[in-house]
Amino acid sequence: MLLTQEQLAEAMGVTVGTVSKWENGNCVPDINTMMDLADFFNLSMDALVGYSMVSKRVDDIIEESFELYREHRLDEAREHLDKAVVRYPNDVKILRRAGSVYYISWYQDNKNEDFRNRAIELFNRALRILADSPENKIDEIAILKQLALLEKDNEKQIEIIKHINVDGIYDDLLGEIYWHQGKKEEALACYTKKFHFSVLDATDVAGHMLDYFFSNKKYKELLELYQWVEQTVAGLMLSDKPSYLTRYVAMIKTCEAICYELIGNHEKMMSEIALAIEKAKAFDADPVYDIYTNVRFVYGTKKDLPVAYDDKDGNTVLGIKQIVDEIYSTGDLGFTKKELQAIKRVQEYIVKLINN
Repeated sequence: MLLTQEQLAEAMGVTVGTVSKWENGNCVPDINTMMDLADFFNLSMDALVGYSMVSKRVDDIIEESFELYREHRLDEAREHLDKAVVRYPNDVKILRRAGSVYYISWYQDNKNEDFRNRAIELFNRALRILADSPENKIDEIAILKQLALLEKDNEKQIEIIKHINVDGIYDDLLGEIYWHQGKKEEALACYTKKFHFSVLDATDVAGHMLDYFFSNKKYKELLELYQWVEQTVAGLMLSDKPSYLTRYVAMIKTCEAICYELIGNHEKMMSEIALAIEKAKAFDADPVYDIYTNVRFVYGTKKDLPVAYDDKDGNTVLGIKQIVDEIYSTGDLGFTKKELQAIKRVQEYIVKLINN
């Protein structure tokens, strides 16, 4: 029996997207649906389960295409995926991968229109399937981004990007489109926002990695990471004026101080804590929470000024104490008794300087 995914979906009372997931191995039907499928195809359950295992071939095809892509063998990758599209015409993973390879081919080959048109065709086919699977919004957003890059009409490009620009993730792309339209101020505003939020993101990621470095006792590596973050942040600061980055530096130096104490450099711990408290007091005396005030590299229109937030107390001095308290009291980092004593010394030194 030869059926399209649409026909099987209708027969089973499910969406085309669900059938596609069964076929590519992303999920399997529940036992009741398995029994219905076996009856529908007049197969035993053993035979049906065997067919489900064969469908894992989709993942192999995707991996093989990635290998060709990594080796810059785009001609072979396109041929490989064209065959896969014929075999799995409604598989979103195959369609996305094929569309991406055709997009890269168009980008590299002097904007070859055949490649461009093929990429658009494949992406649009994937979107039509995803319309039956509203849970797959991430796939849809990724496809729409690439369709925007393939679009020649600037206004349509902007419309697509604005539709998917959640939390400004594509502000840099939007800025590029504005720039080519001659809308310099709008472009610079997009670039500025993306640039400064990228710095914030790097700082946040470093913070999220604390547990990894502490639990694996990689104190020197953590120190190097925070020194890099501090240098990056400091490069944006105007030395004589407080900004939201002043608060960040206070917190960064606190983490550096803990590392110094853990590797046995007590003098350096004290100097870093002293600098952290100095920065914290400077910020608390004249707090600035919007991201663009008293920092470098701010350009374009300044509408809807973004504001910085963190998870520490409003008072920055108390915030740096809170950082050390939380690290000391976290029970799953595997600190030895000696290491806990080192962190305790950092706590005590902070309290001493605060009370002076």
